[in-house]
Amino acid sequence: MRKQILILLCSATCTLAADKIPREMRPKLIKDGTLVIDEKFGTPEFDKKWLVPRGEFAGSVKMIDGAAEIDSGTGRQGAIWQKLPEGVTDAGVQVLLQPTSVNWMGLRFLAANPEAQRSWKIAVIIYSTGFVRAVVPDSTKLKVIKSAKIDLTRDDWWRIYVESKGDKLNVRVNGEDLFQIDTPETEGPKTGFMVNLYGGKGLVDDIHLLSAPDLQNRKREPVIPPVCSRRKKESPDGILFGSLQKRVSQVFQPVFFFQEQRTPGSRNRGILAPSPHPPPFSRRKTKTHFGKKREAER
Repeated sequence: MRKQILILLCSATCTLAADKIPREMRPKLIKDGTLVIDEKFGTPEFDKKWLVPRGEFAGSVKMIDGAAEIDSGTGRQGAIWQKLPEGVTDAGVQVLLQPTSVNWMGLRFLAANPEAQRSWKIAVIIYSTGFVRAVVPDSTKLKVIKSAKIDLTRDDWWRIYVESKGDKLNVRVNGEDLFQIDTPETEGPKTGFMVNLYGGKGLVDDIHLLSAPDLQNRKREPVIPPVCSRRKKESPDGILFGSLQKRVSQVFQPVFFFQEQRTPGSRNRGILAPSPHPPPFSRRKTKTHFGKKREAER
């Protein structure tokens, strides 16, 4: 009886381990973005907004258990891609991949028409052996610009996160930071996103693509600073008293000129009265007109 219970527990543990899905990762470069693609492949039929290659040697795509299965077919490569709205320059994409019988699976942002010969500038390829590489097209082959190794199993789900912001490319797999590189190949507008594979079949699910806001074309509103933060006491005629008169004279000096006048016998610090002559550009304290008149009378 104990042996049967142990066998059942071991089989259940193995089943949970095989179906374990890595957690979603938080963005690092694209923190404030707009969700452009949110695909879970929950429908029984393949969504037509995703495009597939055409031709005699093109692969095929079908739905299996809530995921899209890409088959490379006789052409040895299979792919799905979707067009992005205009204005996408910086973006981050998170995808679940399961390479059931392929050598590698890859992600890439498209920079031109997907059917063009050079429709991309940089791609991230994940091999079934655990190597993750950033590659660029080089004549007839791929040129590796960065490579890293991670412990992966072919029949497990891999969660890949690729972020492109400016000349920076950040790559993470199953929550582990692999590498971040600076390359001009990741700059520029992005017209589409593609998932492709080579030599067999693979599953794709949970595609989330964030687009960063376009800060260059954002309309900037002018900021008008306040004259002062406090409201001073006003005279019956609406003329401001106190130290605020200095701030007002500094702000409005190009348009209006004010001169401090003191009434004989008054205890206030003076009032601002318009003057036809601009005051000299000096911070030295000078005597007022009434002060000179008093000295003359003495």
